[in-house]
Amino acid sequence: MDNKITRRGFLATSVVGAASFMLSEKSALALDSNKSSKVSSTDTNEIKEVVSDFLEMYFSALSANGSCANVDRGLYNNERMYTVKVMNEWHKQSLESMGYTYEDINTIVKFDEIKKINSDRVSAVVDFLLVFRYSDIEPGGRTSRMRLDFQFDLLRTDNLEWKVYGIQTDYDVFNRFLCMVESIKKEGQAENETRRHADIAKERLLLDDADWFSTLIAQSAQSSEEITNAREEAQAKRGWCLYNPVYGLYYASWYATADLSDRIFYTVSASNGGDCTNFVSQCVWAAYGACNPNVAIMKYYRDNWLYMYYTNNYSTGWWGSTGGGCGSWEGVNSFWNIITAYNANAPAGVEIVSSTLVNSLSSSTINIIYEADVIQLGWYKNSIFDYRHSLFVDWNAKTGSTSGVYIDAHTTDRYFYKLSDVISALGGGSAVYLRDKGFLSTILTT
Repeated sequence: MDNKITRRGFLATSVVGAASFMLSEKSALALDSNKSSKVSSTDTNEIKEVVSDFLEMYFSALSANGSCANVDRGLYNNERMYTVKVMNEWHKQSLESMGYTYEDINTIVKFDEIKKINSDRVSAVVDFLLVFRYSDIEPGGRTSRMRLDFQFDLLRTDNLEWKVYGIQTDYDVFNRFLCMVESIKKEGQAENETRRHADIAKERLLLDDADWFSTLIAQSAQSSEEITNAREEAQAKRGWCLYNPVYGLYYASWYATADLSDRIFYTVSASNGGDCTNFVSQCVWAAYGACNPNVAIMKYYRDNWLYMYYTNNYSTGWWGSTGGGCGSWEGVNSFWNIITAYNANAPAGVEIVSSTLVNSLSSSTINIIYEADVIQLGWYKNSIFDYRHSLFVDWNAKTGSTSGVYIDAHTTDRYFYKLSDVISALGGGSAVYLRDKGFLSTILTT
C-alpha cells in the first residue's frame, strides 16, 4: 500500500487492483524516487489538454443531454481505464435514477505539479473544482460546488500521443464503484476478467440505486399535514436561539471549497481522521457570532478564542486554531458528545433526529432538519459500526426526502450538495444511519 498525501491534506490510498485506479507498485516506486528533468513545454501543454479534456467529458456526461461515448478518448486501452468508462456510464444512470442530473457544468482545472518519470511517462497532480446546478433547481438558481484531488499517470503511446493509464483520487463516488469491483473479484472470478467485473459492478450498483430511489419516493409521498405538524413540534422544541444560522451559512459558502491558502483554520488530513468535523465546528463557531466579512476580525476572534470554549487542554473544551484543535472540535463523536452534554460554555445541541437508518426515516422527520443543523452519518466498517462523518445543513427544500436536503462539507469538499448523493456514495439508505442536532443559545467566551 502506497499512501500519498494530497495537496489539501487528504489521503489518496493506492492499492493495486482495489479502490483506486493506479500505477503498478513498481511504477509508484519509480514516481517517488525519480529525479529526472522537467517535462518540456510542448509535452506539458499536451498533457494538460488530455487531462482537462477527460475531466470535462466525464462530468459533462452527467448532464441530461451529456454523452459517455467519448469519455475514454484520452484513456489508455487497458483494463483499469475500461473500468473508468463503465463507471462513467453507471454514474450518469445512477443520477438519472434519482430523478436529477448535473446542469450548467463548469470544470476548473489547476495543475499543481507535472512530474516526469521517464521519457514516456509522467504524473500530473490536479486540483479540480466542479461547479454545477442540480436539474431540480430552477435555471438561474443556486449552484453547487465540489473540490477534488486527482493524480493522473500518463503514458506516451507509439504514435506519440499522451494517454491516461492511471488515476488516483479522493472522490467517494469513484471509490464506491471500485470497492464493488474489488468485492466482485473476491467472489472468485479470474483476475483477467476485469472488464466483466466492471460490467457486473455497474449492474449491481444500479439495482442498489433503484432500491434507494424507491425509498426517496416513498419518503416524499407522506401526507403534508403530518409534515406540517412535525415541523411545528420541532420548532417549539428548538426554543429561542441566539445561534444565527445565517452566519454559519455565510461562513460555509466562503470556506466549503476554499483553497488551503485562503482558509483561516488548519485542515485535518485524512490520515488523522479527515476535516469534516473541524469544518462543521468552524461553521457552528461562525453561527454563534464569529462570522464577519472582514477576515482580519475573524482571525482576531480565532486567535483570542472568542466564541469558543477554550481550556488550553486538547481533552476538554471546544476550540480550534491555525495549528490544531481539541478533540471535540475535530472528532465526530467527541463533537457530538460535547454538544449533547449541555455544558453552559459549549455549543448547546438539541436532538432533532435520533440515530436512525436512513431508509427508515419518515418524510416528516426529514422535513424537520433545519438550515445550520449538524448531521452525522454512521455505517459499518469491518463489522464495526460508528458515526464517521459530519455535515453542515445548507438548505432543506422540505420535499420529505434526503434528495431535498443540501449540505456543505469537507472531506470531500462540497457546497450545496445533495445529502442523498453523499449517502449513495456510502452505500445507500440501507447501509447508512443518520442523526441530527440543532443549536440553542449558550454562553461562549465573547
